[in-house]
Amino acid sequence: MKNVLVTGASGFIGSHLVEALLEKKMNVRCLVRKSSSLEYLAGLDVDYVYGDLTDPVSLLPAVKNMDCVFHLGGRTKISQKEDIFKANALGTEYLIHACLKYAPKLKRFVYVSSQAVMGPSYDGRALSESDPARPISRYGKSKLAAEQIVLQYREQLPATIIRPPSVYGPRDRDFFEMFKMIHSGISATLGLRNRYISIIYVRDLIDGMILAAESSRAVGQTYFLASDTKVAYSELGQHAARAMNRPVSMFRVPLLVFGIAVLGIEVVMKILHQPVVVGREKVQEMKQRYWICDISKAEEELNYHPQYDIRRGIRETAEWYISQGWLG
Repeated sequence: MKNVLVTGASGFIGSHLVEALLEKKMNVRCLVRKSSSLEYLAGLDVDYVYGDLTDPVSLLPAVKNMDCVFHLGGRTKISQKEDIFKANALGTEYLIHACLKYAPKLKRFVYVSSQAVMGPSYDGRALSESDPARPISRYGKSKLAAEQIVLQYREQLPATIIRPPSVYGPRDRDFFEMFKMIHSGISATLGLRNRYISIIYVRDLIDGMILAAESSRAVGQTYFLASDTKVAYSELGQHAARAMNRPVSMFRVPLLVFGIAVLGIEVVMKILHQPVVVGREKVQEMKQRYWICDISKAEEELNYHPQYDIRRGIRETAEWYISQGWLG
């Protein structure tokens, strides 16, 4: 595996992956949109191909003569229903068609899906890859549709599916909102009962993705990659406060109050024709008590062992935010 394409290369996870592949002396090609910020790819020895997953013709030069494709590109924010399915499902099919036509020696197609495909655990049991997929959001349904497309081509395409849970680390802007709030002295937890999630530090995710790409055993398989322990939302805030050495006031936000506030924000964003970052579907996901997955399959088949516990990961993330001036 020498020539590698990364879609979504300019993003949080994609840029970390590109750096790791370059460290392994691989030739890296990045599929980026002309509107993409290349801040985290600046100065790296990579080739750029400008294109879009919803434009099949633009994908052909991107995949030509590739040995491996890491497909991270797609949409996470919802504006219109057809947008997210077109980018995540149809875009994946366009990319596969391009690979079959212009990358005849492709050794691996790694599709980065999401834990959202599975939906929550309703009984507190960590879900495995063999459990039925029950997504509860359009995002999760669009990623499941993309997974099904990947599997439809399993006889023609040596593919592996990766399902990460919530990912955090340097450059991430989603968890940054929590760090920013705690830096200001406030830590808010949703609901009156603890809610537990699986989580993964970005560098552990990258290591697992590369292991999957290099393992012959992983062809045709799906894997959860996560930290080896679940964590309560309230614990995340406590670890972040300690990492930044900030005194905080902890309080819980009732689900009803949060739901009403989000509904108002969603209405405003739709009026402005802007993507809904936190809408009713996100509330539905956040109110579930357990979003936890079982990584034993990846441990056994890929020899995957996460190196970052929550304390180390949160500390390094906080240090990066501070060093970059993101936190006052």
